[in-house]
Amino acid sequence: MRHLFPVYCRPVGYLLALLSIFLPMFLFLLGKIDNEGFLTYKKVAEFLIFFSLFLVFFSKQTKEEIGEPKLRLNALIWGGFLGVVLSSVLFIIRMFEPAILSNITSLWICGICIVFCLELFCKKAFIEKRMRERK
Repeated sequence: MRHLFPVYCRPVGYLLALLSIFLPMFLFLLGKIDNEGFLTYKKVAEFLIFFSLFLVFFSKQTKEEIGEPKLRLNALIWGGFLGVVLSSVLFIIRMFEPAILSNITSLWICGICIVFCLELFCKKAFIEKRMRERK
């Protein structure tokens, strides 16, 4: 699985994720968003979070190694698995306590899991490479 976006899309994705997480909350606290429009802003923020995670996951890294596409595919598999597990746990929690976590959707949780797994696998491969070079 190869990269789809250039290197500069990775920090843009992180910046877009931070803005989409915190900007609606700050606008609500400042009184720029009322209760009727808050749901619209929330859904737009969810979409922007997922899009920014898509940018981060599929953008090329600086000094990308040969095995990076394999790591990206492995991260996609593990992130999908963790996203399914988290979604299942949230579903079970919602069955017993419907009021708890009722507004959390699993779409962006799956995206966060996928990107987190990619970062984890990339750092693990980097550390393993450094350890092999030392020996």
